[in-house]
Amino acid sequence: MSGCIDKRLGNKLYAYELGMLGDQEREEFEIHLLECESCNARARKFQLAGRLLRNDHDVRDTIGTLAGPEENDNVSENITPLRRWWQSAIPATVAVAVILVILLAKPWNIQIQPDLEAIAARNSLAVMYFDNIADESDSGRLGEIATNLLITDLSESQYVRVLSSQRLHDVLKLMDKAETRHISKADALAVADQTGARWIIFGSILQVTPHLEITSQLIEVESGEVESSQRVSGEPDESIFTVIDKLAADIRNDLSLPEVARREPDRSVADITTHSSDAYRHYLEGLEYKAKMFLDEAATSFTKAIEFDSSFAMAYYYLSELRMYHSRREMIDLARKYAEKATVKEQLYIFSRVAWYDERPEEAVEILRTLVKRYPDEKEAWLWLGIYEYQQYHFDKSVEFLKKAIEIDPLYKQAYNQLAYSYQLHGDFEQAVFALNQYIALVPDEPNPYDSRGEIFMRYGRLDQAIESFEKALELKPDFYASMAHLTQIYTTRGEYDSAERYYKKMTESKNWTYRSVGFLGLAILPIYQGKFAKGLEVLDRYIADFDWEDDQYDNQAFLRNVYILKAKIYTQLRQYDRALEVYADYEKMARKVMDEDERLLYTFYQPQIMAESGDIAGAEAVLAKLAADTAKSMSCLNDYYYVKGVIALARGDAEQAIELIQAAKDAEKNFHTGYMLGLAYLEAGQLGQAVELFEYHRGIHLVWSVFKTIWDVKLHYYLAQAYEQSHWNDKAAREYEIFIEIWQNADPGCPELDDARERLARLQS
Repeated sequence: MSGCIDKRLGNKLYAYELGMLGDQEREEFEIHLLECESCNARARKFQLAGRLLRNDHDVRDTIGTLAGPEENDNVSENITPLRRWWQSAIPATVAVAVILVILLAKPWNIQIQPDLEAIAARNSLAVMYFDNIADESDSGRLGEIATNLLITDLSESQYVRVLSSQRLHDVLKLMDKAETRHISKADALAVADQTGARWIIFGSILQVTPHLEITSQLIEVESGEVESSQRVSGEPDESIFTVIDKLAADIRNDLSLPEVARREPDRSVADITTHSSDAYRHYLEGLEYKAKMFLDEAATSFTKAIEFDSSFAMAYYYLSELRMYHSRREMIDLARKYAEKATVKEQLYIFSRVAWYDERPEEAVEILRTLVKRYPDEKEAWLWLGIYEYQQYHFDKSVEFLKKAIEIDPLYKQAYNQLAYSYQLHGDFEQAVFALNQYIALVPDEPNPYDSRGEIFMRYGRLDQAIESFEKALELKPDFYASMAHLTQIYTTRGEYDSAERYYKKMTESKNWTYRSVGFLGLAILPIYQGKFAKGLEVLDRYIADFDWEDDQYDNQAFLRNVYILKAKIYTQLRQYDRALEVYADYEKMARKVMDEDERLLYTFYQPQIMAESGDIAGAEAVLAKLAADTAKSMSCLNDYYYVKGVIALARGDAEQAIELIQAAKDAEKNFHTGYMLGLAYLEAGQLGQAVELFEYHRGIHLVWSVFKTIWDVKLHYYLAQAYEQSHWNDKAAREYEIFIEIWQNADPGCPELDDARERLARLQS
């Protein structure tokens, strides 16, 4: 690899990664990154360290000292301390030296040292659930709070490996003690034997008022003897967090750790969690609901936690998983903002998800690899490694990571669930069903495993078995709307529209806005699917009219954007291209009130496609040229750019170039819209084998979120029939024409594809 093409700009790399550049300098450097291969590679290597440092108070304090008092006076509050410092006279070489010294000194140094790993492995510790003697029912979950806070506090040391509360729960579950909070010494020793712990800690809450008093015992596993005891009392106004800090300090002093371990920074546990016991209580409740896959309830609990502490980083992190669309981005941005108020392990989780949402998948995976190197029993990290590789279509790696998660916890139901999907997309149906049956055996009374099995059957076209599984899920939980949504898709494609409508109406009763919206939209989708476009437009217009754009419902707004696309597709199908473009104008007018430019950009690329299909090639190319500068903002935009450029080429009659361009969009064959248009390009180019393969693949996939591909989903039968016909597979062609005609038999008049299909079928039959 050659060196930097402009060292003046290349020297600003560290300042850029630490957020020190002004707006103009940052834009100049970002252009340099696109052009300079050397700096681009260096930037990728530095990104994780930079993010951790930007959220670290030691860096800011040191930089503030270097900047001196004069630079901190009489400056705008809108300029960050890092930018003030960068704008001062301190040379960049000094800045880099200081940053590297701090990075190497930090206990969370991302380059995990093998000798520290070995020390930590030898000094492993299991904290048992604390008994709340003062309140045996533990109505305020104080025992659980104390246990989790102590684990969190002790886990910050590089020289101790502390069994996580989740790992403790998993081992007890294997021992059929999952619901036990009072753990006997014999059971504790069994836990230690299972996990290789050197020490066990038992704890008790003796009293809560007038002041909190906690005792603990440190037991050496090999001998079974009490090695030391601790007893701490808080002042009348001291919180549980302060008392746990005292207890953790006493325990560390009693552990046989190297002398260097006693010089580690020891932040208050409140500073790496929350200062609110109410917030922490709701947070633990959310984790409990999430483990049971009660996702709506989990989201409610995490939201309540934030109501008590608006800077609770990990509550935002989990909401970034549970929320939808734009709100996910908002939640992870807030988690990143408050990442300093999280543990090292939690920061790695946060920054991995930030990288994933920023469309830097390699970095997201690398951060999680760093995490499992330091915390090898962290099953959730292995799970997310499996999920991230799955979403990149790296199915072998996905299966490998998920099996590692199951090795840590043989009862890890979420891992079995994801493993089934990985096997399914890998084309291994038998292994997918086996994984789901294992999942069902673990939790036979929960609806989700039956829903997942139904979805696997659905994807393989085994619709009777899918219906049976979905109905089993609804039998266990009548308001399990995910299964209802899947059933609507099956009944729609089967032509059983009354059954589909029944479930859509039930979905409108959901408290979850996503399923409720799908329910309302389903009432439009059913007529659209049948070619009754006037009726579909009427329902869509009513949905849009009832929507409150002034309400701060980001997720709902994101969902509504899809409604506009569906409406534009109807007008495009009707060859009313001016009306279709008017829909975009209406959308832009309203969206500008509440959405930033990047959010709107993701839905702008369909506009030039409408223009191209109307015959306005020059206009489409002009619009696309204006958008070209924005494609570097995200991989999604870049994919859309190549997609639309290919669509324009197809409209221009250059099918070969269209194939090349659409294929440049990442994972074109797997995405329905790009796959559909790529299939049309293959058909136009006479590459019939590729066209048949793509159309058959997408014809066989039934997904709940396919509601917005409704028109193209039906027309796929029409184009597949043409591919069969030109390949001289006349029986197959006739069957696909029959399916297409049957679906649109009662369509609004004036459908040229329907008339053509009838003529072609008549010729084949004669």
